[in-house]
Amino acid sequence: PFLPNLVGLGMAAPTILHHGTEAQKRRLLPPLLSGAEIWCQGFSEPGAGSDLANVQTFAERDGERWLIRGHKVWTTLAHFADWMILLCRTDRGRKYEGLSYFVVPVRERLGRGLSVRPLVKMTGELGFNEALLDGVEVADDLRLDAVGRGWQVAMTTLLHERGAGSLVT
Repeated sequence: PFLPNLVGLGMAAPTILHHGTEAQKRRLLPPLLSGAEIWCQGFSEPGAGSDLANVQTFAERDGERWLIRGHKVWTTLAHFADWMILLCRTDRGRKYEGLSYFVVPVRERLGRGLSVRPLVKMTGELGFNEALLDGVEVADDLRLDAVGRGWQVAMTTLLHERGAGSLVT
């Protein structure tokens, strides 16, 4: 059987433990670990695929919040998710240093700039989705690590996704 919170347990939790603030850990980890909140991953994009250095979803700072616009695909479990780990470009002039990493409350933002549409597999099964972000508001305290450190945070996530998480120091 498919583990319902695979993204949360296997990718989001270790990333939050490594890069999150103490307040983020206290808020996000207990419901993630108990299964009360389900997580999905917003990394791949139509024009970039899995080439994370070419992510174009853009987060623009507006005071203590960010406005996010873009398009993510192959977002496993987004139709069930409470939270999304999301890699965004915050500086178009810098490739790796121009990325930042956010956690986005999916259910709170559905219909408020965020829409999730299913991608149907050729077998007729569901599971993957596309997420469209059109001015999704995210508070700055939902950013993991510093602005411009999204590449490093994403590499932590991917080490755990690929089973090499024990290599993270």
